[in-house]
Amino acid sequence: MRLSIYKRISNLQTVEAINSFQIELHDRFGEIPNEILNLFKLIELKLICLNNNIELLDFSRKGIVFGFFKNQPINPEKLLKLSFDQKTNFLLRPDQKLFYDFKGVLNDNRFDLAKKLINMFK
Repeated sequence: MRLSIYKRISNLQTVEAINSFQIELHDRFGEIPNEILNLFKLIELKLICLNNNIELLDFSRKGIVFGFFKNQPINPEKLLKLSFDQKTNFLLRPDQKLFYDFKGVLNDNRFDLAKKLINMFK
């Protein structure tokens, strides 16, 4: 049963389907463990990345690196503007990846921060 649940989670294609399946699991089994909730968040983030042409999202102690499929972001002008704005912590690297520096201090949940930053690219 567990493997079938994991398979269904991995095949979810929309945020609505993720939310619906979470409700279904909660109705069937009660409180959902944090590990499974994190898996749902990861799948949601994966879908958001696919919809925004992001093929790399890498967290480190210093920040987050975003890489775009074939180095073609959906809104390149917005990324350039973000990287040149001194008020943001974005840096466009020579390898055409975008780096967000959180200066070693991560106050937000990683999933929430990544979603917030991706929304800034649109």
